[in-house]
Amino acid sequence: MKKSISLGLFLLASAAVAAIGGLAPSATAYVELRQPSFAPPGWLFGPVWTLLYVLMAVAAWLVWQKRKEAKAKPALVLYFI
Repeated sequence: MKKSISLGLFLLASAAVAAIGGLAPSATAYVELRQPSFAPPGWLFGPVWTLLYVLMAVAAWLVWQKRKEAKAKPALVLYFI
């Protein structure tokens, strides 16, 4: 149960950061740029960024489970920065 709660907190924190980043005015500037022919379609960015944030949260959670090991602490500090 504790593992589920901690994973949920990491996912919630990741979602909060993603939501804050989505509010940035520069996030909408991408559609105004002149795109090369090989540029991915705009609809692809939402699912890809969602997957990336979920995977980053899960990775940080896995490191957090090993937080008593010496190498885990610096990794977690960098993640939270």
